[in-house]
Amino acid sequence: MRTFLTLLVIVLLVWLFKPSTVWRELKRMWSQRELMLRTLVVIILVYLAYGFYELYERGWFTPDD
Repeated sequence: MRTFLTLLVIVLLVWLFKPSTVWRELKRMWSQRELMLRTLVVIILVYLAYGFYELYERGWFTPDD
């Protein structure tokens, strides 16, 4: 009975998520991942530059005489 239910679930999953549809969705998600990674890197770099600017404004990069 357990084997029958497992096979039934597998057949239903294959029927619901057709391989071509899954492949297309994976390619779409991969392209969005690249866009999200680039966006995240830009946000982090801007935040880092702002942090260095704030440190510069507070005098952390001036030599102590």
